[in-house]
Amino acid sequence: MNLESKKVIKSLNDRLLTQNVIMQTIIEILLENEIVTESELEEKIQENIDSTGKAINNLHEEELIELDSMEGLYFGPIGEA
Repeated sequence: MNLESKKVIKSLNDRLLTQNVIMQTIIEILLENEIVTESELEEKIQENIDSTGKAINNLHEEELIELDSMEGLYFGPIGEA
């Protein structure tokens, strides 16, 4: 792995850590101020996870359909790069 890749990975890790700390802080504030109950929050998070999963699956299905439609296309001699 080269130095540039390591920098990018470190930057992404730093961003994820920052996002995690922010989310934990927001959740703690919501719970402490009784804006939402823990069960309501868990339910809402699960709903969002489910809907995001469905959206990702739809994108994968569309991608597979697009790849299947390209199956018969010719892109040049086979075996020659």
